Amino acid sequence: MENTDWETYQGLQCSMYSEVLLDLGPTAYFSISVNVLFCITAILGNALILVALQKDSLLHPASKMLFRCLALADLCVGLITQPCFVIYLVSVVRKSGWVYCKPVTCFLDISTSLLCGISLATITAISVDRLLALQLGLRYRQVVTLARVRRLSFLMWLAFSALSMLYFWNARIFLTTVSFNVLLFLIVSTFCYLKIYFSLRHRQRSTPGPPSVPSQVHVLKYKRTVSSALWVSISMIACYLPFAVVAAVRVTYQDPAFSVLAEGITASLIYFNSSLNPVLCCWRIREVRRAVKATIRRFCFFCPY
Repeated sequence: MENTDWETYQGLQCSMYSEVLLDLGPTAYFSISVNVLFCITAILGNALILVALQKDSLLHPASKMLFRCLALADLCVGLITQPCFVIYLVSVVRKSGWVYCKPVTCFLDISTSLLCGISLATITAISVDRLLALQLGLRYRQVVTLARVRRLSFLMWLAFSALSMLYFWNARIFLTTVSFNVLLFLIVSTFCYLKIYFSLRHRQRSTPGPPSVPSQVHVLKYKRTVSSALWVSISMIACYLPFAVVAAVRVTYQDPAFSVLAEGITASLIYFNSSLNPVLCCWRIREVRRAVKATIRRFCFFCPY
């Protein structure tokens, strides 16, 4: 990207994607079909999670707010960003749609940095929340309150909205900042779970004699919530890390053929994460799973469960 003006960047995006996707032939249409499918699963899955969290009363309100924020961001990815990605792919595959390519590129890049950024930041906040629950003990509910988490959510939306505006100023700085944020959040999340693991291991070794029954119940409940959040973070690393690496390579080496194909695949991985998160929440959080089943029963009379 010799010229970092955003209009030049859009033109390069459209022309490079068109060349690569036209060479791929039927594979390009398969990619479009897969992304359409993931749009539907992201919308349905996250809508169900939002309804389930509304009913659930057992989760700590602050933790529930974080999962709600995650589901809302992922729902918006399914409603806005991923359909925009599909339109973008169709516009570059069909040369008659080139007139739409530049505006769609603009909207796609901004919505991806905003909504996927908020999803990533929220998953990181959930890992920090689990670490604070361990470190603060009884003080956790006084420190991590619903009002503070609401303020944090508002600040995340504000910060990523401002970050998205970098797109109009300098495309290189925009891509560099996005890559840096992804790597930063992945490092913070990994650090939190490593800290939790070693803290629990240290406490088990330093506690003399068998633990009391209430203490055992509390530790098992905490481990279960940590395990749930850990699975979400593992999926985040698997889906976001490849994109961060590709974006960093693209900014550094400016290899169009490599970056276009790799960026398309890793972008699809990021959007897939929005379909994967509700599945993991439903699988790992018992209360959410029960609420989801109850919601499905309300609308699906012939379902067996």
